[in-house]
Amino acid sequence: MARLLLETLWTATATFYFLGQGLTTKNSMDVHVTEGDWPFKHGCRVVCYWSPAVAAAPTDVIGKTCRRVVLLDHRGKGMHRRPDKHLHLSRRVVSVESHGTLRVSIEAYGKSRRYIAREGHINFPVQQCQTRTIECQVGDSKVEVAVGWSLLVKEKACLSLG
Repeated sequence: MARLLLETLWTATATFYFLGQGLTTKNSMDVHVTEGDWPFKHGCRVVCYWSPAVAAAPTDVIGKTCRRVVLLDHRGKGMHRRPDKHLHLSRRVVSVESHGTLRVSIEAYGKSRRYIAREGHINFPVQQCQTRTIECQVGDSKVEVAVGWSLLVKEKACLSLG
């Protein structure tokens, strides 16, 4: 049985008791272009894949049968972006199991908007906490993905406030 203490701003203490192995992690993401021109002139798709296997290298294959979550899919011009070259993701939070690999794929649509012209991907080993930032190439541009991890409980949780 694991025990986690959390203190709030009002100095109250919450105690969570985790029973069993029903743990998952939640991650929130931020994607932005750090170098080069805006590579998403004709649209962009950002997709996450979770695999129970641990990818040893960035080039390791994550199977198409793995769980897939689309965070952004915009074809054509007029895609929302912040002035600091951050993508405005339509979904920023994904929950995955507490082990394995999360692959983030950043894809730039071509002029016809029917095919992916440029693509980059990053493999993140699943973590229970902390933030991790990794860069990849999408065409001639460098894109940074930041993932903030936190632990969730799926089942059999008891909460007591003191």
